[in-house]
Amino acid sequence: DKLQSVPGWRFVLPVLGLLMLLLLVLYRDTALYLAGLWTAWEDGSYSHGFLVLLLSGYFVYSARDVLARMTPCPSLYALPAVAACMLVWSAAWVADIQVLQALVLVPLVISVLWAVSGARIARRLLLPVLFITLAMPVWSPLLPLLQHITAESAFWLTRVSGIPALLQDYTIYLPSGRLHVRDACSGLHYLLAGVTLGIFYAWLNYRRL
Repeated sequence: DKLQSVPGWRFVLPVLGLLMLLLLVLYRDTALYLAGLWTAWEDGSYSHGFLVLLLSGYFVYSARDVLARMTPCPSLYALPAVAACMLVWSAAWVADIQVLQALVLVPLVISVLWAVSGARIARRLLLPVLFITLAMPVWSPLLPLLQHITAESAFWLTRVSGIPALLQDYTIYLPSGRLHVRDACSGLHYLLAGVTLGIFYAWLNYRRL
């Protein structure tokens, strides 16, 4: 591999591999929590999680030529960030907030990359790591907003078509019955899938923001 043949990377790659394995062991409860979400096929909200991980790995693999031209430079400035992330995770564990435990793993991985390989390389790998947040259970607060937009859109389209209608919360009352906009109709699944594939397409075809 190109990275392994570069002198600076010969040391950094094994260290990064060991540290990522250590993080997986230390935070195995959070990893199992995420794996459970990603395999909950009956819900389907985050069943694209493993695909996101694969695409994130592909982002790193496709950037190997650029990374090979960078010299790893470990930074002690990242250690406070690593410590802060670990403290936040510990607080979330004590408070039993699983979503926060999962979310804090992302800045923790970035901080570890920064500490071992340096700021330049960490910035280069920022998008592949942040990409994983698309598989994190942090998007549920968008449900009411998307559900409201869906209900309003369906209501006004019904009125424009000439059918009398009344909207209350997420229910549209019609002369022939009523329509209720449920969580599954909010479009959250479509939005997450669309953003995931959109970022992947942009990574393949564009070089500027």
